[in-house]
Amino acid sequence: MGSAPAGDLELDVFPDRQESLEIDEALSSLEAILKYSRSSLFLQRLPFIRAIGFETPRLEFDAISTQLVPLVEELVRDPEDIIRDAVSDALHPMGRAICEHEGSNSPLFGRVLGCALTLIKDHCDAVRDAGLDACIGVAMCAKGSSDLEQMGQTADSLLASDELADRLWGLRLLAGVLDVMVELWGESETCQRLCKVGADASHDVRKELAMQFPTFCTCLSAESVLQWALPIFQTLTHDTVWSVRQATADVLPAISNLLPPSSRHTSLLPTLNRLREDLSTWVKASALMSFGPFLTTLETQSLVPELLEEFCKVISEHCGLSDDAVLLSCAHAFPGVALKAGAQGWSSLRGLYLTMAGCKEEGVRRTLACSAHELVAPLDKEVLEEDVLPAVHSWMEDPSPAVRMGTAKYLGVLIQQLPQELHERCLSQIDNILAPTFPRAGPRTSLEDRRPTSPSSHESFATAEEAEAEADAEGAASSSGMRFFHSGDWRLRRAVASQLGPMVEFVHPELVRQYLLPCALQLCSDCVVAVREEAGAQLGRFLWFSLNREGEVWGQLREQLIGMIKKLSTSERFELRCLTSVVLMRAQEIGMDVFSEQELAAVVEALRGDAVVDVRLRVGGIMPAPRSVSPPG
Repeated sequence: MGSAPAGDLELDVFPDRQESLEIDEALSSLEAILKYSRSSLFLQRLPFIRAIGFETPRLEFDAISTQLVPLVEELVRDPEDIIRDAVSDALHPMGRAICEHEGSNSPLFGRVLGCALTLIKDHCDAVRDAGLDACIGVAMCAKGSSDLEQMGQTADSLLASDELADRLWGLRLLAGVLDVMVELWGESETCQRLCKVGADASHDVRKELAMQFPTFCTCLSAESVLQWALPIFQTLTHDTVWSVRQATADVLPAISNLLPPSSRHTSLLPTLNRLREDLSTWVKASALMSFGPFLTTLETQSLVPELLEEFCKVISEHCGLSDDAVLLSCAHAFPGVALKAGAQGWSSLRGLYLTMAGCKEEGVRRTLACSAHELVAPLDKEVLEEDVLPAVHSWMEDPSPAVRMGTAKYLGVLIQQLPQELHERCLSQIDNILAPTFPRAGPRTSLEDRRPTSPSSHESFATAEEAEAEADAEGAASSSGMRFFHSGDWRLRRAVASQLGPMVEFVHPELVRQYLLPCALQLCSDCVVAVREEAGAQLGRFLWFSLNREGEVWGQLREQLIGMIKKLSTSERFELRCLTSVVLMRAQEIGMDVFSEQELAAVVEALRGDAVVDVRLRVGGIMPAPRSVSPPG
């Protein structure tokens, strides 16, 4: 296809580089877009239709108005669902271009808006979803336009439809563009429409209204929320269907944030207490889950002791039962409750926290593990040492990988908020997250045991040099007490690797060398590419910080890292040579000039002549920093 004219353009499923360039050139051609968007070949049409939205800002307005708008009007009625879905991406940039050139009251804008409204009324849910995004984007381009009345009429007609799906999509459309429609209708008329929706015969519509209620309230003033919207919400909390009441419990903290501070307690606390005592377990669980977030929205402290007593009472009533949903919901609420209680109220929560931390239900432990970092700010050092850190350490070595994952995902944030004297106590337990329920006596999960037939097979084999490097890493780890057992879940290992780099910013350099660096080096030999590359990226962060910090320990770290990079770059395993480029690329992205270090520049030049294509491609992105040119004179 290399020299085929535009009229004979064919799209190969696996194009080579020359074909890709020709396709890109064709996609940016208005003539090709107009021709191939109407092609009889489905796969040939699709890329050109998707290109309409990208090319619209670059085209002359005459081409948009006379050629693209008629094309889009034709495509939104195409019999193929995927074609109608694809053309929706062009409506927002097209509407913006028209508003910038002719203003929002242009008849041309009304035609584009009509296309978006055609999609929202489609029979296919995927097309309707794309049409909803298009309607919101077009409406944001032209606030105050008289053409937007079409959108209000469409929403009203959908809400009045006999079809349940139409009413649901009409409600979603109203939620997406309400801030625009309030300017046309006024707040009173808008609330009247919401009141009609709240009386819908279908509980699915009422549930959708409850879920979207915070969105509606953000478009109204605080006075209108209190006067008109809140009574509608209170009606939904008394609904006869439990799923509607559950939806109101889920959004209650968000509603509280939108009310005046003086009205939050009197308006919503009785409602929350009533939902906590609901006959439905699911409603009760959602209300308990919302208790903590709601408590943080209250500005007064006078009610805190009373609310803490109520919270602990609810937990104590269910700790001996098998009601896992209630316990899980309380675990979700606990960070907000602890934040509001502070250090002074911890004595009331301590027993409850320790009980839930050792709960046999995995979901409760995982939820608390994910939120451990949120407990650090309101508590003092003694409480952290005696209560929080022991619980965190138990989650680090929990039999469940999901619980260990909850700790690993926020480990850096947790350690950053701890007092500096507690950093080592937490860092010394990192290897427990990676430890499985059995020691590494069976099959290895590192690159060491994988024997390839050729470098292109993406397998790997160990050399004496690499075995020595790993032995050095394990020796450094042994001196710090790290055991280097691997968990079976590679996502857990990648999560741990992702936390190592950010910690170098606030952890003492001696702790970096003692705990973080050995862990990163071990993860660089993982059998999973995603884990190796994440660990390599964090080593790039280590390298950048070591080059920008002064001190003996940072100097030793710098020498150790550069030596490790040189060894990796000369490894017989091409995966490790690729990993070298990952380390240097990450350091360059942060702001390091790799070529400012002679040893690293030599590594880059050597890798550019590597025999393996993957290595050359990866290192090709490492470029010298641009030199600033001083102005003449």
